[in-house]
Amino acid sequence: MIFTGQLVVDWPFVLGCDVSGIVVKTGSNAVGPLGPLKVGDAVCGCTRLGSKGYGSCEEYLLMDTGLTLPKPDNIDFAQAATVGVGFLTACLGVFNGLGIEVPKDVSNLPDHGGEWVLVFGGSSSVGKSAVQVC
Repeated sequence: MIFTGQLVVDWPFVLGCDVSGIVVKTGSNAVGPLGPLKVGDAVCGCTRLGSKGYGSCEEYLLMDTGLTLPKPDNIDFAQAATVGVGFLTACLGVFNGLGIEVPKDVSNLPDHGGEWVLVFGGSSSVGKSAVQVC
């Protein structure tokens, strides 16, 4: 796979891309999709698959801020580590694929005139996330 440039960018290849943990260091412009990230924040999300330093099976790893979310308080780190790829893939499908606008204020959602969204495979990791964001 390294010869095609797909998935494995360089060796050694460290498996995994779903993660959760505590931020121990940030860059100068560390702003995630839901706001600034700081040292001590509990986060989850996904990393780059196949890129050196980004594998989730490492003690310390790099994460892109655009794929880093605050860990919900009602789940532990093991549960949060299962959220990343499924949730972000669902968001790409719903918001980018269907062109649905990301709500800024969930307390006052717009009326979409009774439109429906059908989620095939709603019991999969991506499907259950799509059901929840729709």
